[in-house]
Amino acid sequence: MRNRRFPLYASLVLMFLLAVVHIAGMYLYLYWAYWWLDILTHFLGGLAGGLVAYWVLFCSGHFFREPVNYFAPILLTIACLLVAGVAWEIFEYVYDIADTKERYVLDTSIDLFMDALGAALAAFVGIKSTIIRYVG
Repeated sequence: MRNRRFPLYASLVLMFLLAVVHIAGMYLYLYWAYWWLDILTHFLGGLAGGLVAYWVLFCSGHFFREPVNYFAPILLTIACLLVAGVAWEIFEYVYDIADTKERYVLDTSIDLFMDALGAALAAFVGIKSTIIRYVG
């Protein structure tokens, strides 16, 4: 049995969780108190965005019917999220939202890595939830 809507519904739940964590992090200054919170939010963003990208690419019927192997969906999902992640990092840099200029390259590298890691997990979850499994 396959559930083609699972990635989309799971991404909505994760986006809500991400919004709660981000708003709490901003208003309660948790980003400054806990260094790992930025890493967590980028991972959750990569996971939620990756599920949306997977659904658009492989479940919506607009681009691909079904993944033919495991490598292509993972690679395409990560690529989509890296485009979004790089755009976000450029936005942070242009509008001077970055925490410090001294650690900007390291912070950006970690952020993009966590985005890609979340996207890879999203593609794996998407594949496992949408590919037909034959029983018996």
